[in-house]
Amino acid sequence: MATERLPLIAGNWKMNGVKRDVHALARSLATRMSRIKKPTFEMLLCPPAPLIAPVAEAIRGRGIAVGGQDCHFKEAGAYTGEISALLLKTLGCKYVILGHSERRTNNKETDDMVLSKAEAAH
Repeated sequence: MATERLPLIAGNWKMNGVKRDVHALARSLATRMSRIKKPTFEMLLCPPAPLIAPVAEAIRGRGIAVGGQDCHFKEAGAYTGEISALLLKTLGCKYVILGHSERRTNNKETDDMVLSKAEAAH
């Protein structure tokens, strides 16, 4: 029997925020979320990669998931500036945004590239 999924509300922070500011914002959202006795939705925050760890720490155990904004299709290797799905998982990410229109346009990502990333994330 399939389990019923809750709607997902995701905040893609894009390339915004700095470390000194994200803790307060994430904690504020986590506090508000923790006051909801039985949420009818799942909340997800997708900060820039360098901010994933402090955001994950700020929201840990508070009913909000954390995710990455992209991942590489390889688990490891000489891919400067990239982040693997495995690394995202070790940072506490439960989700990753793939196939975003900005990445398709700015980085010329194709369907095949997005598929490879989706397979790596899965």
